[in-house]
Parts: sequence; structure tokens; C-alpha cells
Amino acid sequence: MSDVNARIPGPYLVQALDDNGDGVADNDVWLGVKNAVETEINGTLGQRFKTPFINPVPAIVLDSARVLACDMLYKRRGIADKENPWSKQAADFRARLADIVAGKQPLTPDLNRAQPSVSVVSEKSKTTSSQAKIST
Repeated sequence: MSDVNARIPGPYLVQALDDNGDGVADNDVWLGVKNAVETEINGTLGQRFKTPFINPVPAIVLDSARVLACDMLYKRRGIADKENPWSKQAADFRARLADIVAGKQPLTPDLNRAQPSVSVVSEKSKTTSSQAKIST
């Protein structure tokens, strides 16, 4: 929960997780949110990969879990998608996970790709004269 706590202000987090109204976040509610996020991610990626993932868990899975949890917590507070600061990010992560399942994106970066990530094209500069003459 510390990753989520760093992303959501404390009072909002307590409000989202305090179902019994005692002013304290309920651990069982957090576990429910955590389980729902894990189920969503595993259900999506499990169509192509063996889930649950073991350490090291792919970065996209961890990032997705954090964002989806924040989105869910705001929804628990009754914040509609258009006012939810996590809604667009959550939709983007869901689309990215779907692309991973479809094979359009990798689950983890392939550092041994046939094509380099960056290419450099160089040529002589056309902004300077080879004769360096100044006319008046």
C-alpha cells in the first residue's frame, strides 16, 4: 500500500478505505482492492502468460497495478471517471495490457533486438560555409 499511499493524499486514501466510518483505513478493504487489481491484471495477461507472475515481476505489471489501484480507490470515493485523475491512466494501461496480450507490445523490453532503439543520421552541416567569407 506504500506505493499507493505515495500517490494519493492520506485523507483521500482513508476516505476510500474506511467503510466502517471510524476514520481509519480498513485493511480488509485494501486487501479487496489489491485482490481485484491482481485478478484484473492476471485475468488479462493470463490469456497469454502464466500468472501470477513470480519475482521479478515485469515492470508493466507493477505499474499497471499501482495505477489501477489508484483508479479503483477514487471510484470507491464516488469520483466519476471524468473527475478521476487516474481514469485516463488506467484506461491507457488497460489498452497497453490488451496490446501485450495481442502480441503488439512486449511484456518486457527485449534488449537484444535486431533493430536498435535509436538511430543517428549525420551529415556535414549546411549552416557554415567551407570558404568562410564575409561580404560587406
